[in-house]
Amino acid sequence: MERQWMCETFLAADKIINRENDASMKMEEIDKNSSYYGFCPNKKCLTNVQRIGVMTTYVFLKVKADKNNEHGEYFLMWLSDKLFKMHKEDKIEGENNRITLDEAYKKYLDKDIGDYKYWNRL
Repeated sequence: MERQWMCETFLAADKIINRENDASMKMEEIDKNSSYYGFCPNKKCLTNVQRIGVMTTYVFLKVKADKNNEHGEYFLMWLSDKLFKMHKEDKIEGENNRITLDEAYKKYLDKDIGDYKYWNRL
C-alpha cells in the first residue's frame, strides 16, 4: 500500500508538469496553492523551471525521500526523468548534448531555488 501511495504522488506531480487535463491544478497555479507557495523562490514562481523546482521539493518532502530508504531512490529516478526531459527539450542540434545528472541539476534547478532554504526543513 505504501508504494501505491508513493506512485500516486509521482503520477499526480507528472500530470501537473505535463499539463494533463485531469491534473489537480495547472502549472501556472503552483504559486497560488498554499501547499507549494512557500517553495517558490522569493515567494514567486515566474518560470516553468522554477515551478518544476517547487514541485520537486514538494514531492521530495511528501514521499519522505530524506529518510535514507527506497523512497529516496524512487525520488531520484523521478527527478532524473524530469531533468533529462528538460535537457532533451533544450538540446541544440549538432552540439554535444551529453549531460550528467549533476550537470542537469545545476543547469536547470540549482539557480532557481532562490532564497528559500528548503534544506532547513529536512
